[in-house]
Amino acid sequence: MHRSRKGIVCGAVLGALVAVLAFAGGASATLTGAYAKFQFCPWTNAEAERCVASVTTGGEVVLGSKTVPIVNPVTLQGGYSAPAGEGPEEGFSKFFAATNGVTLSKAGQPVPGGLLGLLPPESSPPVVKALVKAATENGLTGVNSTLELARPASEIKINESHLAEALGVSLVLPLKAHLENPVLGSSCYVGSSTSPILWELTSGETSPPGPNEPITGSTGSVHFFEGGRIVELENAVIVDNAWSAPSASGCGGLLSAVMDPIINLASGLPAKAGTNTAILESDISETTTFSVNLNNEENPLSELTKRTLSPLSKYQEREMKNRNMTRVCAALLVVALGSLAFVGSAGAKLTGEFKKFEFCPYNTAEVERCLNSLTTGGEVVLGSKKVPIVNPATLQGGYTEPATEGPEAGFAKFFGATNGVTLSKAAQPVPGGLAGLVNCKEISDFLLRISCEVTFENGVTGVNSTLELAQPASAIRVSENHLGEAEGVALKMPVRVHLENPFLGGSCYVGSSSTPLKWELTSGVTNPPLPNKPITGSTGQVEFLEGARILRLKDAAIVDNAWSAPAANGCGGLFSFIIDPIVNASSGLPSAAGKNTAVLKSTIMTTTSFALKKNNAENP
Repeated sequence: MHRSRKGIVCGAVLGALVAVLAFAGGASATLTGAYAKFQFCPWTNAEAERCVASVTTGGEVVLGSKTVPIVNPVTLQGGYSAPAGEGPEEGFSKFFAATNGVTLSKAGQPVPGGLLGLLPPESSPPVVKALVKAATENGLTGVNSTLELARPASEIKINESHLAEALGVSLVLPLKAHLENPVLGSSCYVGSSTSPILWELTSGETSPPGPNEPITGSTGSVHFFEGGRIVELENAVIVDNAWSAPSASGCGGLLSAVMDPIINLASGLPAKAGTNTAILESDISETTTFSVNLNNEENPLSELTKRTLSPLSKYQEREMKNRNMTRVCAALLVVALGSLAFVGSAGAKLTGEFKKFEFCPYNTAEVERCLNSLTTGGEVVLGSKKVPIVNPATLQGGYTEPATEGPEAGFAKFFGATNGVTLSKAAQPVPGGLAGLVNCKEISDFLLRISCEVTFENGVTGVNSTLELAQPASAIRVSENHLGEAEGVALKMPVRVHLENPFLGGSCYVGSSSTPLKWELTSGVTNPPLPNKPITGSTGQVEFLEGARILRLKDAAIVDNAWSAPAANGCGGLFSFIIDPIVNASSGLPSAAGKNTAVLKSTIMTTTSFALKKNNAENP
């Protein structure tokens, strides 16, 4: 069909603008109405054509001889491509993970029979009986089974046609089941990345090997929302009873060699294909990535487009990009002139030294500046223990203009990193290891003393100390002026120290959200109580990068030796009442103010949110 030169140019502008603004809209992630459930769909991914959000609220999983009802909701979310047109993957779409990292939410389902059903006393040796008895006396016999992805989200497969037609495999999921109880430790799993539980779920009829018999799923009730752009299968049921399950492993930590066989025997594991079942009663919602972009409130096109377009099918949405150009082109060009500045800031494509600030929330209205502080040396003296910093740790995020009055005068509010890692977890080896914290001979409990000795006999004596935020990132405070002037508190951080070793369990901490280690770090001189004496930090070497838009303090040091530390707690899991006092006695905890020290040797970089937006706009 003949098209005028004006129409061709107009079409090209529209095509480019739709593509750019779709990316900008996706980055702002402001969705309304029924679209809100797709907020973590990776709709800016060029290959992703559709979004899915499936909430499972009922059903059951039969794993070996155990039946676990699904009573707590589980969400599967992400995006997927157009289906493959040929080859072994024909009809199946590639899957793309949720942008918040939670493609499959973790929802613990109570296991009927609890710990006694997995570790029956009549089948257990004395050491296991003692642990189960202690758990029983403390009311800790509940066991949760949590489904987790065993492999990357990219290994999920979806067949939309099969789902709608109730014929063939609709969803392929590689999974593992996490059995959770203090006695079982933190690594008790059925399934792994190398031998996953592989579900091939259908909304139709299964064809399992015996002894299982065929069961049937359902597409449920079909509903349409948002002008027909969202389809929901309400009360759908997807099923699979042809899968196999491997043995449980890693149960009981150091005692896994004893516990694993007991749990497997009690649970009928491994379980061959035809003896297991998955029934997922779900509400499954789907839409196109293009529709999500249209809904994005931050997208300058969204309101205009909603007024000019009727409800669209998938085919019509694609065709809209290259048909009826003349009708809407003039309006789009007017909008474009006002929106291009936003497009640049939404793209999140930073270059050069600005890339260090990629996780700063610089599009947050209150954020004026961004921080990236990389600590590569120094030490932490906690009670009687000195831990050198040998592994790099990063503090990153954004902050406001400083308050001008009140108790917070001079300090800026802090906003956490957009990737959720405001303070990276960098384990630092504790000199002396477990031997420096625990003397097995001091343990009065016979079984616990044996477990301690087994730990040493197996050479698992290394202890790591990992610094973590004890409170939300919003509790951090920054004073840029104090940092630059080397006078007064530059950085306030509520932290806790995680002591990590298999014998100490997964919850051995010094500090908590209610009693954190309150660091008030300075690049100047400290004023601690005795016995500590004043120490001095440094602003290091002042450098300017990227046309003076980035300030870097190279080889800076921020210090504090006036803080106190509470006692360690949670060490040894169920036996923390025995292990905590031993750890505290050997570490000089609790430790009063004036007996602890933090020296952080760092490279500190700051820039403005405006500079990041400008760099972003220069690289659309």
